[in-house]
Amino acid sequence: NLDFKEYFETFHPPIQTNRANKARDLIWTVRMKGDKASWKLIKHIQARDTCLAKHLGLNST
Repeated sequence: NLDFKEYFETFHPPIQTNRANKARDLIWTVRMKGDKASWKLIKHIQARDTCLAKHLGLNST
């Protein structure tokens, strides 16, 4: 059995403060939630910021 600290450190990414690391943390979290969450994030990025979606290769076909 893991105590809370061990569980948290094992299953949660470290909290980051800069913008790039926050983005990595968000992507990591969404990926851990599975395909449905990943597709929702992709669709949101495509709708919200087409330039970013294009830059990331997330263009809808």
